[in-house]
Amino acid sequence: MAAVSAANVEGLSEPPESWRVELPGRAVLLPPGETTIGRSRGCGVVLADPCVSRVHALVSVRSGRALLQDLRSSNGTFVNGIRMAGEQQLAEGDRITIGNYDLVVRRAQADDEPLDVLGVQAEEGAEPAATVEMDRLSAEAVDPRLGPRGGIWQRLAERLRS
Repeated sequence: MAAVSAANVEGLSEPPESWRVELPGRAVLLPPGETTIGRSRGCGVVLADPCVSRVHALVSVRSGRALLQDLRSSNGTFVNGIRMAGEQQLAEGDRITIGNYDLVVRRAQADDEPLDVLGVQAEEGAEPAATVEMDRLSAEAVDPRLGPRGGIWQRLAERLRS
């Protein structure tokens, strides 16, 4: 028979432990379950960088542990400066490098709330500002007959910095 904790006997249990990643201008909560990181709008953590694959990596939060997996990205995923292979357990303060982004892993606090790229609280279902701007610039700069025009990524970076 399985052991029963006092909290479970009373019908109370501690909430599952969450994690967050911090990057310039925002922090993103990683609740229990799976969160994708990549350039695609469908990812839980969107990184507007041409060096980042559309769906680059996956963070799984289970039993209070955060596990990172590279999803066969073109440029790889690095933890504390070392290119990772397979699945790797993350620890408080680990630095994940994906493209030109450095994400710092932290244990989430009860009062943590996700922030949008501009440092203002994101509304439920709102698109991250960087993704919206990247999509707009991409649509502006691509001619189907000629392909991308030079300087789109530089212009995007300049607009995001301003």
